Amino acid sequence: MFEQTFKNIDDILHKDAGCGSELDYVEQTSWVLFLKYLDDLEKDKQTAAELSGKSYNKIIEEEFQWNKWAAPKLENGKIDHNALTGDDLADFVNIKLFPYLKKFKVNAENANTIEYKVGEIFSELKNRIQSGYNLREVVNLIDELRFRTYAEKHEMSHLYDQQSVRWFEFDLHNLTEMLFLEDEKEKYTAVKGDVLICEGGYPGRAAIRQENYPVYFQKAIHRVRFHEAVYNKWFLYYLFVSDRLGQLKKYFTGTGIQHFTGTSLDKFILPIPSKNVVKISI
Repeated sequence: MFEQTFKNIDDILHKDAGCGSELDYVEQTSWVLFLKYLDDLEKDKQTAAELSGKSYNKIIEEEFQWNKWAAPKLENGKIDHNALTGDDLADFVNIKLFPYLKKFKVNAENANTIEYKVGEIFSELKNRIQSGYNLREVVNLIDELRFRTYAEKHEMSHLYDQQSVRWFEFDLHNLTEMLFLEDEKEKYTAVKGDVLICEGGYPGRAAIRQENYPVYFQKAIHRVRFHEAVYNKWFLYYLFVSDRLGQLKKYFTGTGIQHFTGTSLDKFILPIPSKNVVKISI
């Protein structure tokens, strides 16, 4: 369900004038998804408070709550056809919603609060979906997702994208955040020693994950994991030399924007010398 929903969203954003790359698709999907997640989280907290005889004050004012601007519902549970769309929706998001959410960072008690996190996220993002009609379609699709059952639990996690991967290192400034389901984490997790390779952007550019804690990466990045760590550096240096000699280009696809696809990576020939030769070489 989730995979198909995100594919449908990508198709919508591909048509939008404000979204020119897969990175834009991820970023724009993330902020809408986050607000839906936050709304479900608030509902859970409110329910828990009511069950214990307590009250709960939502951190988002009523005007800016998901069920007011994004998905006002009729009695049958369907979205009201009078919900904001087109220029009205785009203006509300750009002129009211984003400025309101940015203030949370300034007004938060400390950096460990969810209010601070909300403000931090929306201080670094902007709505790039130019068409309010496209935005309405995206909102409608995300509204169908449910994050309140055990099977759909997830967390906000920092995401390595193609802009993060440099030769031999990662740029950790302005990392995107993305929601990951439990069954997605293993597929998109990088651990210490993994080689992460750009598919697009700068095809073939790569670096080795050095830190002990796991991180998540964008689907447009390839992960290569060796059973013996000594070979990851050899692979990285061999990729780098191949790129500098112009030999890597023969594996790229596309006439305009080029890609180093998974299929192409499978065809990449890596000579494997003995461990001692590798150690001496690197």
